[in-house]
Amino acid sequence: MNTSTSSSSSPNPVSITVVLILIATSAALYYLKIIGVPLLAVFIIISLLIGSSIKIADQWEKAVVLRMGRFHGLRGPGIFFIVPIIDQISSLIDQRVRVTEFRAEQTLTKDTVPVNVDAVVYWTVWDVEKAALEVQ
Repeated sequence: MNTSTSSSSSPNPVSITVVLILIATSAALYYLKIIGVPLLAVFIIISLLIGSSIKIADQWEKAVVLRMGRFHGLRGPGIFFIVPIIDQISSLIDQRVRVTEFRAEQTLTKDTVPVNVDAVVYWTVWDVEKAALEVQ
């Protein structure tokens, strides 16, 4: 099963944009002397947490969200939010139709005639929860 984990994926453009806007706003407030250094640090940390909570799944993907290591739900496709420290995306399951080919196998029929057998399997994931949590 082809799954991709969240650790190998890069941040999405929406979360980067939100973080940059929030940090720029915090910096402008600091520059205008409306807030001080401690509050600026708090705003930057909150901006990073908000940015890390925004996730995007492609149209053909579903994200399996685990809360504190237990199944919490499926998210996607599209934009969705998670609780940054408590939730994690264990995998993104591809739901497109995929093809698996098997090489030719030579076998004998009942009357001892050699036969080459080729096979192609078309498959897709219907139940994402079972595919992510119950299949080994």
